[in-house]
Amino acid sequence: MKKRRRVPAQDRSRERVARILDAAAHEFADHGVEASTIEAIAERAHTSVGSIYQFYPNKRAIYEAIGDQYLAEVRALFAVLVSEDAMRAPWREVVRATIDAFASLHRTSVTFRAIWSNVFYSRRFLHAGQALNRELAERAEVVFGRLAKKKIAPAHKKLLATVSIETLSALLLLSHDRSRAHRGASRGPGDQGDALLGEAKVIIERYLEPWLD
Repeated sequence: MKKRRRVPAQDRSRERVARILDAAAHEFADHGVEASTIEAIAERAHTSVGSIYQFYPNKRAIYEAIGDQYLAEVRALFAVLVSEDAMRAPWREVVRATIDAFASLHRTSVTFRAIWSNVFYSRRFLHAGQALNRELAERAEVVFGRLAKKKIAPAHKKLLATVSIETLSALLLLSHDRSRAHRGASRGPGDQGDALLGEAKVIIERYLEPWLD
């Protein structure tokens, strides 16, 4: 009987944790980690302060759990973009679809807004983000090896993958920041974020075309 009761309890716990992290992500995105309180998170999550402390000892632990969610979102999206079905398209379409998909994730994911608006709050997350870029670059190496029209030396293939991933990551973040600044301005020129995404496509395509065309 004890074993049977444990399953719904675990389900309720997982559901409560999901509500806590979602509430915290919105609080951190809207107000910043420092200004957010455990009480505000509990109120938004429709739970008690004590329930939050059952799972997380402090705001840093909550922030890092949200960071882990964001990194999982990135891994899952990248896996879809470099899947066998996706790779049947011409490589330029794959590059453009990848940039557009990550730009969409950044526009719609509250975990992204919570993390990157407070990006220096946790050194652990910064290191995890750097490790993820290295992981994605390793996967990109395999993709480039399959798409290449000429032989690429292993060291150069690693370089191509690293430069592509790091360039994409930097320009996506810059595009997000410029779009956010544009939305917050009362007036001014057109959204530079969209223009930066277009330039990112040009830069990465031209960088790769000597090897993939």
